[in-house]
Amino acid sequence: MDKYPLLSPSDFANMCTDLIQIREGIQFECFGEGKDSGIDLRGNLNGQKIIVQIKHISNYNTLKRELKNIELAKVKKLNPDRYILIISMALGPKRKDEILNIFKDYITDNTDFINGADIDNYLRNSKYKSVLNYFKQRVMASINIFSNDEIDDEDPYRNCIWLYENIEHVRKYYVETKCFNKLKESIKKNNIVILSGDAGSGKTTNAKMLIHYILNTHQIDEVIVIKSFNDFFKFYNGQKWEKKNTI
Repeated sequence: MDKYPLLSPSDFANMCTDLIQIREGIQFECFGEGKDSGIDLRGNLNGQKIIVQIKHISNYNTLKRELKNIELAKVKKLNPDRYILIISMALGPKRKDEILNIFKDYITDNTDFINGADIDNYLRNSKYKSVLNYFKQRVMASINIFSNDEIDDEDPYRNCIWLYENIEHVRKYYVETKCFNKLKESIKKNNIVILSGDAGSGKTTNAKMLIHYILNTHQIDEVIVIKSFNDFFKFYNGQKWEKKNTI
């Protein structure tokens, strides 16, 4: 499962900046948001000009097309001694080789192409503990998950990943129905949906897919997964009520 879509583009870029600075042992030059001319980070190591490009794109065909049709021309113009490409997607060998082939004149060491699976590997190394902690903090800052069945008081980050993985699994096999379209309309008009029905009628599946829909169309502060109102009040007991966008 690709974990990194949980991060915003800026958070992913910040995480990758920390990671590559630790790996290379240098401080890279950073730039503000906007057109980057093919440069997200710029540095110099042992007299070599290094350019780093960070791409947070979740669709492979879109990623490949953008790299081939847009980014390659930028790299040719920049002509760096080293070009490091970091992407959020986890790729298999075939797709990784396809991207490496696009930049065959500029990425001469395969370790300078870092995909989501490589990032996972780095984060398992204690050397990158600060980067892992940043990832956890930013995930929890963007969406707080409380699950009554799977909640882990010691590691709420794991609850967030559990729900995301579960929704992604369900999404592969889900087919939208007229009922689901009515749920979306209810959310748009009333900001509330009550699902009721017999066991096995699809309440939980539709609820998960509704969460997926809302996360992709609304600005959400937190998600609370509960089994009773007692659970809800337990999580908010003693806290000041703030205006939040909550599922």
